[in-house]
Amino acid sequence: IYLVARFTPIFAVSELWVWLVTGVGILTLFWGSFFAVKQTDLKGILAFSTVSQLGLIMSLLGASALAFHGNGATDTIKYAAFAAIFHLINHATFKGSLFMIAGIVDHETGTRDIRKLGGLMSIMPLSFTVAAIGSLSMAGLPPFNGFLSKEMFLTAMLALQNFEFFGFDTWGALFPIVAWIASIFTFVYSFYFVFRTFTGKYKPEKLPHKPHEAPIGMLISPMILAALVVTIFFIPNLVGDTFVKPAVQAIQPFLYDSPKDIDIHVAAWHGEITPELVMTFGIILLGVLL
Repeated sequence: IYLVARFTPIFAVSELWVWLVTGVGILTLFWGSFFAVKQTDLKGILAFSTVSQLGLIMSLLGASALAFHGNGATDTIKYAAFAAIFHLINHATFKGSLFMIAGIVDHETGTRDIRKLGGLMSIMPLSFTVAAIGSLSMAGLPPFNGFLSKEMFLTAMLALQNFEFFGFDTWGALFPIVAWIASIFTFVYSFYFVFRTFTGKYKPEKLPHKPHEAPIGMLISPMILAALVVTIFFIPNLVGDTFVKPAVQAIQPFLYDSPKDIDIHVAAWHGEITPELVMTFGIILLGVLL
C-alpha cells in the first residue's frame, strides 16, 4: 500500500495502472469479505476481513490517480486519497482491538472456534464492549470512525462513473455496485464475529477452559484502541489535518503545494440525504437480513 501510494504521482498517467490498482483492489475487497463470512475461526474471520479492508484502501489509491487528470469529477474523486489514508488509520484502531479480543477469547476459553462459542457477554462484559465497538466500526456504523471513511469510500466509487476517459464512463458503474455488495458482506462478518461469540447460547461443555474476564493487563491495549475508534469519530478533522492531509499532499504533490491547500472537511452528516447514505441504509437492511 505504501509503495502504491508513493508511485501514484509517477504512474497516474497510465490507464493500465489505474485499472489494475483500482480493479484488483475492489475485487480483493469483495473476495475477502465473501470468504470472511465462511470462516469459523475468529482469527480466520479477521484475517480475511483484513485482506478485504486492504483491498478497499488499494482501490481508493487507484481511484486517486484519476484526480491528476482533472475534469468535472475531480472535486469528488479528490476524496479518494484522503479516504485511503483515513481508512488506513481507522482500520488500524478497530482491527487492532479485534485481533487482541480474539486472542483474549482464545486465552480465556481455550478455543477460537465460533461454533463452540456463545453467551460470553455476561461473563466477559469488558471484552464484549471492546469487540462491539470494533465490530460496529468495521461494519461502517456511527458513531464509530469506520463509518466516516466508509462513506468517503462510497463517495469515491460513485465518482468513478463520471470520468469520460479510460472507459470509466462505461465500466465505472461496476465499482459502486461491487463496493456495495462487498460492504454488505463486511456488515455480515462484523456482526457474525461479535454476536456469535458473545450472545446466543452459552456452551460450557464445548470449551476447554472455564471462561472468565481477562485481566486488566490484557484488556488495556484493546480498550485504548476502542477509545480511539469512538474519539476519532468526534474529532475526525483533527486527525485529518494532523496526519491525513500531509500524507495526501505527499501522494498528490502536483495537486497541492501544502497540506493546508486540501479543503476536505470530514463530517458524519452533511445536511442532506446523499447517494452514499442511501447505500449505507441498504447495506444495513440487507446485512441484518443475511
